[in-house]
Amino acid sequence: MNENPEKSVKRWLIPFCAVVLVLVIIAVVFLLNRPDPVPDPTDPTDVTTEPTEPDTVPDETLPTEMLVNMAELYAQNPDTVGYIRVEGTKLDYPVMYTPDDEEKYIHMAFDGSYKYVGLPFINKDCTMDPESRNLIVYGHNMRNGTGFSTVIQYRDEKFFEEHPTIFYSTLYEEREYEVVAAFYDRVYEKNEDVFKYYEFVNYQNEEEFNEAMDYFLSKSEYDTGVEPVYGDRLLTLVTCSYHTKYGRFVVVARYPGEEPVEESVTEAE
Repeated sequence: MNENPEKSVKRWLIPFCAVVLVLVIIAVVFLLNRPDPVPDPTDPTDVTTEPTEPDTVPDETLPTEMLVNMAELYAQNPDTVGYIRVEGTKLDYPVMYTPDDEEKYIHMAFDGSYKYVGLPFINKDCTMDPESRNLIVYGHNMRNGTGFSTVIQYRDEKFFEEHPTIFYSTLYEEREYEVVAAFYDRVYEKNEDVFKYYEFVNYQNEEEFNEAMDYFLSKSEYDTGVEPVYGDRLLTLVTCSYHTKYGRFVVVARYPGEEPVEESVTEAE
């Protein structure tokens, strides 16, 4: 008699499945141990090439490791960029920076709640990375001595003599600024052709630096004896004053910095 076809199929099915299973195991082992392909940097269609971070030019003149105390403040509120204080006064606050909403902290406390005195905040035209050569900081002139009321006290030379230093910490560096000038000024109309202290956030060359220093020193209420030097980092504190409409009182201080590199100018042939 002929062999039963069903039995014949069963006899060959077990060896066939065993062979397939072995082949599958070999394929899996090979795939798991295969080395990763080397991406071709010249092929823009090579999807194995990982994206790279955009090139940046760090400011090598500044530290890169955040100060412990500033890191704690930054963790609580990432709008924090500094801390300002004058010893023996009530000026002792974090400094905030929100360029897309400059006056966010004009009446806001550190925790986001409403507080009339607010917090000192930096001019929106200043930058943090790279850091502007002049950081312009605003604050309220409060009658109870809080806020930036300390700033207007620099109108008295005796007060300056007792407090010649303004302590300011960035996120990365503790600095001691020497007061250069203290003077009355105001906010000007856009069409007024005058030097506007609140627009001076950077200088590109020594001529621009000297122009600003001449203005500050000529308006100062007294001679501080501090000589600004080209390359200095500046701190400008501004608060309201009521000697005139849109009046302001301004204190400018210096911190020794490296001389900026001027852009080279190539003469046209």
